[in-house]
Amino acid sequence: MLFNSAEFLLIFLPTALIAFALARRSSQTAALVVLLCGSLIFYSVWTVKYTPALILSMLVNFWIAKRLQQQRSKRLLAAGIVVNLAPLLWIKYAHWVGGLIGVDIDAMELPLGISFVTFLQIAFLVEAWSGKLPPVHGLRYFVFVSYFPHLIAGPILRYGEIDPQLRKIGKVRVTDEQIARAMLLIVVGLFKKVVLADKVGAVVDPIYASAATANFWEAWTAGIGYTVQLYLDFSGMCEIALGVSLLFGITIPLNFFSPYRARTITDFWRRWHMTLSAWFRDFVYVPLGGNRHGLMRALAALLTTMLLAGIWHGAANTFVLWGLMHGVMLAAHKLWLRQPRRLPDWAGHWLTLGAVVLAWVPFRATSVSDTTSLWAAMAGLKGVALPDALAPLMPWLPATSMRVSGAELVVFATMLVILATAKNVHEWRLSPGLRWSAGVTTAAMAVGFSLSQPTTFIYWNW
Repeated sequence: MLFNSAEFLLIFLPTALIAFALARRSSQTAALVVLLCGSLIFYSVWTVKYTPALILSMLVNFWIAKRLQQQRSKRLLAAGIVVNLAPLLWIKYAHWVGGLIGVDIDAMELPLGISFVTFLQIAFLVEAWSGKLPPVHGLRYFVFVSYFPHLIAGPILRYGEIDPQLRKIGKVRVTDEQIARAMLLIVVGLFKKVVLADKVGAVVDPIYASAATANFWEAWTAGIGYTVQLYLDFSGMCEIALGVSLLFGITIPLNFFSPYRARTITDFWRRWHMTLSAWFRDFVYVPLGGNRHGLMRALAALLTTMLLAGIWHGAANTFVLWGLMHGVMLAAHKLWLRQPRRLPDWAGHWLTLGAVVLAWVPFRATSVSDTTSLWAAMAGLKGVALPDALAPLMPWLPATSMRVSGAELVVFATMLVILATAKNVHEWRLSPGLRWSAGVTTAAMAVGFSLSQPTTFIYWNW
């Protein structure tokens, strides 16, 4: 059930809110049961066959966590991590690894949200073992894992962040300000997805589908366009999730904070997919030594962490390449900080943005050969030509017929500049003014007219 579908917005969400409002008047337990049942229904609508596996995973991890809180056993923790990782590794990576070693293993269908649920459960067990969690409460834990706003594609929750809020369910009223903020986030998120990201994707997808024949103009249209599309799509989904959750009186963590405004690649990763970045920092980078054992150990930890982050995103060589690129960039930045020279902020900003744009190419491309072909075209190695429509503007350059008119690149570049300079929705102050109301109303109307054929959010594929 897609967040950008009429079924979710007009049927499921209103029904869940009404049921929750009635239940919370009865008792906290009733409210939690409604959240749990609603979340399992939400998960099952796509396909019910994986719901028993989700329930079994919750039961097993709950039992392990209770035992870990009673006895801090490293063996039990290791067993719990293996229990969570093994299905993910087999289902998601067996086909890819088999291809690398010449063994034919059929690709398997990915259960919805398996990567996000796996990471959530591993963090939960590690924090239970370390003594950082309060006593784990069964019903609140089941709601924490299955909570539908984050279940499919994040943000990745931590039990310690959510359990205190679930303890107050039914005792604290959702305020008018929370409702107003929630509606703003939902409208902005939907606008980003259905009005902007989907329209950009309609231009970008055909170019990536035939990347080997892309020319200079098309390659840059695809590179900048996907940079815009991915951010609008994923941040839009997270903002809908934040808004929907606020309607139930629960605040889930922020996942994006204007990443294209970053002045360094390190700053980018503090702003992009923030809950995933924090997960890899806490459960991969720090255990590998982090900054505690000298420069070379830190650089190796960075490269390893980003390689694993790339592989987490997908079983393909393109994701390995993307992860290694970011690992190298982060390592280079760490080395740069050791010398006294500094780039001006504006130079660091646009250098970082350019590097991110180039790195998104393998993230989207279907193969390494497609990636190198697009990079070659972007570098002008296949020649530089204009679309026919723009030929009169630069008569000294050759012109040719293309899959784009030429205006798309200008529009996408303008959108990227706006995303790299403007405030985000989380920095907006709620205002009852006419202009603010008119803007939100217009965005809501645009979204309404675009809901007839909802498309899947990009990160729902992970």
